[in-house]
Amino acid sequence: MARAGKAKKARVTTGIEFGDHFIRVATVLVRSGRASIRALSQASVESGRPGVLEDLKANRREALRTALSRHPKDLGTIVVGIPRESVVSRVVSLPSTDNREVREMLFFDAERFLPFPAEEAEISYRTLEQIGATESRVLMVAARRGDLYEVLDDLDSVGIHPDRIDVDVHGCSYGVLRDGVPEEEPFALLHIDVKDSTLGLVVNGQIRFSRTLGAGTDNLNNGLTSANPDWANFTRVLKRTLAGFSHEEFGTPPKRIVLCGPGSEIRGIATELVEEFDLPVTIPPAMNPGKASEPVCAFGKAIGLALEEAEQERHINLIPEEIYQKYETIHRKRFLVNATLLLVINLALAGTIAGHGIWHKTQVLKILDKKILDIQPDLKDIDKIAEQLEVIDANIDRENTAFRVLKNLFEITPDIRIKIEQLTFEKSDSVEMSFDTFELRDVNDYQTILADSEYFVRAEVSGTTTRDWPADKWKYPRTIKANGMKAFLRSNKAISK
Repeated sequence: MARAGKAKKARVTTGIEFGDHFIRVATVLVRSGRASIRALSQASVESGRPGVLEDLKANRREALRTALSRHPKDLGTIVVGIPRESVVSRVVSLPSTDNREVREMLFFDAERFLPFPAEEAEISYRTLEQIGATESRVLMVAARRGDLYEVLDDLDSVGIHPDRIDVDVHGCSYGVLRDGVPEEEPFALLHIDVKDSTLGLVVNGQIRFSRTLGAGTDNLNNGLTSANPDWANFTRVLKRTLAGFSHEEFGTPPKRIVLCGPGSEIRGIATELVEEFDLPVTIPPAMNPGKASEPVCAFGKAIGLALEEAEQERHINLIPEEIYQKYETIHRKRFLVNATLLLVINLALAGTIAGHGIWHKTQVLKILDKKILDIQPDLKDIDKIAEQLEVIDANIDRENTAFRVLKNLFEITPDIRIKIEQLTFEKSDSVEMSFDTFELRDVNDYQTILADSEYFVRAEVSGTTTRDWPADKWKYPRTIKANGMKAFLRSNKAISK
């Protein structure tokens, strides 16, 4: 989830469009409400062998490395925009205006809106509007956590630790709104890139629906007439998508089309769109590129992400919380190393000031060598300590999950027909039980009872044995012993249903 916004002062922010066809990096400076471009750089992603995902991943990482090599090192706050097709985006209505209740309700019912299990998802949202005192409409965005880790690994390989991950089209939306497009009327945002395009519906200054389209300038440069099948198909898909947006539960017909991206410079495209859709077409003015030599129109998404980070306080953020903990460990390690090096430099300077003779310099060098040797073991221990901290953080039960589950277990199970012999907790991941029952059906009943607990995902029984009981003492002549029953906790996100 997004963290609290920072004070609005002079800020350097960088937006990275992490696309499948291009990597674009834009760094901007915002001071006293005025924004200026510091640097722009980009690199194309080679497609590689058709259908080979590994080629795309390797080429995208290489393009990222190339784009950053052409860019200044001072990036400031970093925001990464991933492609729209990499996420699930939904507008959801919830019966509350309390931010805490809205979050709880959304995350509780998130699986209803996702095409994959909720435990595999990283979810973020922002409130679009509140209706009276009883309803909130929010934009929910979710991505597979595994996909996000791949993006973070690519960024980490070039030394980039982003402060936020958003969706690329959200940056484009903020950029055109900042350029003066009226917020009071709904409009269609059409960003035409080289290989593909993105279409969104913006209502009350917030993007609600969006979709990636297949065609880009490579297709449309062949002509904006019906004789070009790419143009005919492009406009047909646009009309169908806008009609779909208009008929969504929280949708509405757009009053105009706002055109941006490299495709906005195709000669005559605005006129042709007016004729096709009978809507006015607006092309917002591009920012002053400053000293940058790259075409500003291609960087709408990256620039918009950077500007939104500098000027707004509530964002979509898809970085998993545990990644921030990893970054903090890295920063602590880096701080300790830098502090040690600073101490060594200060010692060297102190020795130099004491005397400039050859003897003094020799003594200073000896001291310097000795200090470097002294800190080497400590530097090696830093890596070991960092690994131990990661292990502790991964296994510690911060919320006493095991005890809460045990309490819940005894509250919901009957006092008769079950004899629990042993309970074993395994790193708060599972509870292993051995117990006796009088009949086989009691084993099944017991598993049904466990299924009613909010903490359990599933139960497994590795085996059962039977033994005789004294017929004169017990009503049932035989008993069933369930060996190694495991009840898996829902709190462990690594265990699926």
